[in-house]
Amino acid sequence: MLDSKKIILSDEQKLIVDLSEGQHLVLAPPGTGKTELLAQRVNLALNRGISADKMICLTFTNRAAKGMKERIEEKHPNNGVFIGNIHHFSSNFLFKNKLVPQFTSLLDEEDSDLLLREAKSVENCQVEFYIPDLLRLNTQIRQLKLNFPKEIILPPAKPIPSLELAKKVCLRYEQLKVESSLLDFDDLLTYTYYYLTSNNNNLSLSKYSWIQVDEVQDLNPIQWEIIKLVAETDAHILFFGDYEQAIFSFMGAKLERLHTIEKECRIHNLQKNFRSPSYLLQIYIDYAKTHLSPKWKKDPVPNKIEIPNQDDLLLIKVNGENINEANYITHLTQRRRKSLNF
Repeated sequence: MLDSKKIILSDEQKLIVDLSEGQHLVLAPPGTGKTELLAQRVNLALNRGISADKMICLTFTNRAAKGMKERIEEKHPNNGVFIGNIHHFSSNFLFKNKLVPQFTSLLDEEDSDLLLREAKSVENCQVEFYIPDLLRLNTQIRQLKLNFPKEIILPPAKPIPSLELAKKVCLRYEQLKVESSLLDFDDLLTYTYYYLTSNNNNLSLSKYSWIQVDEVQDLNPIQWEIIKLVAETDAHILFFGDYEQAIFSFMGAKLERLHTIEKECRIHNLQKNFRSPSYLLQIYIDYAKTHLSPKWKKDPVPNKIEIPNQDDLLLIKVNGENINEANYITHLTQRRRKSLNF
């Protein structure tokens, strides 16, 4: 399944690759060949004459973007299609239009954390704040000043103690960024949305007629609005999502957005799992139905039925707390290593 040169698409995969108009949502659990489909769709669109500057493929992680680029460049080297996450897209937009100084540097999450702690130290603040909530408060303050619609402004996940002191720390954080010509990830989204809605006729932005969005369930409101702002009226848009992988709720992503998209799109379900052995997939299905209340429309099915070898699969029930389970796994691992002379 990983070798794009040898892959044979299933009927459900072929249908998705061939889509060329309208809006669609593909519900794709892990192991269903999603990355390959995303890449093949880009290749086919280029073959059909879609201009690269009218295409955009948004992933949620840089790793996913890298894997997709490698597959596409096998057939279309230097193709010019934007493939990356929405922060990368926003950064390109801001710098291309000279909306931020060219010498501006970007803070990653770790650097943002450190700078906010520095701001806290400068303010001689002794209150313990949860840093992610403090960062969100900072973004909320800035977006309120810019008169953003309340629907896309994300408040902190929980009440912040000593709110006035927290606001002072946020103000100092902003000052430190300005003094050092720095932007954080939230700045990229905030300023991109602001300028896209500012009716600035001097902006260089060719709207997109062909759009792919991966992991749509993990988009927060402002990311979702940016995508709508860069899409042409009748754009062909394909969303890939999975109810069971909504992992970024702490960043403002909500499953309700997936429900909304379902109402606006034609739905496709990828069922066939090419990654997991059938016996392992069945265990996952049984566990999910018992403990997780999965929202998938149809059960995943294995690509082929496999009979496990004696050592391929071992199910053990461990009574007690999590530490008991961890200790037993450690014991089994050590015993296995000894048997292999590892």
